[in-house]
Amino acid sequence: MAPLLTVLLALLISGIVVLLTTGSVGDTLETYRAIFRGSGLSWFFEVGSHDVGVPFTDAHVWFPWNTDDIESAAAANLQQTLILWVPLVLTGLAVAFAFRCGLFNIGGQGQYLAGSIAAVLIATELPNALDLPGWLLVVVTVVGATLAGAMLTLWVYVDIPPVSFLQRLQDAVDFSSFWSGLIKAPFMALIIGVVAAVEGLKVGGSAESLGRHVTSSVVKSIFVVILIDGLFAMFYASIDF
Repeated sequence: MAPLLTVLLALLISGIVVLLTTGSVGDTLETYRAIFRGSGLSWFFEVGSHDVGVPFTDAHVWFPWNTDDIESAAAANLQQTLILWVPLVLTGLAVAFAFRCGLFNIGGQGQYLAGSIAAVLIATELPNALDLPGWLLVVVTVVGATLAGAMLTLWVYVDIPPVSFLQRLQDAVDFSSFWSGLIKAPFMALIIGVVAAVEGLKVGGSAESLGRHVTSSVVKSIFVVILIDGLFAMFYASIDF
């Protein structure tokens, strides 16, 4: 019942907006008719004598609606509506099921999206408030995007709001952490570059070979980076850095 009420409420609100915009009841009703026809729902009311093919055979059986999207504009509109509607419904059901089970994973893509949105906001809005050199704006943008991805992850997984995250970040991170990351970064970049180059030279003349070696490059890079990071951690601990 709730989904039906949601649809009816959306149609009602959109009708009110159209009515306030045009000031005409006739235009509002014509808008509803256009939505009805454009979505292909009028197809259900175009009853006639047609036929459809039986799957896996050459036989045809009688059918009351025209399924030929070339002859019937309503059938073509309904087809496009279903093409756009079904993936959205399945995605919504997948997310709703995960929420009902108490499971939610934003994944790497969610962190990337949070970071990209923050990067766009910082890069476009910060120059209006501060006159920063180009290189410094790039650094600030990258740092802000990184923090945005981290804040979203902690907020979703361990229920730490952004304000608490920033407070704990100030207590836990100092300049030694910053410099240790800068020292490790060139080594990590070199490792990733070498592994990618070695695997790239092994690629054959097919898409299958390309995909296999790209996957191998990613897996090997992650493994070696984690290994080197552990070695750096032991080194830093030994010199009390």
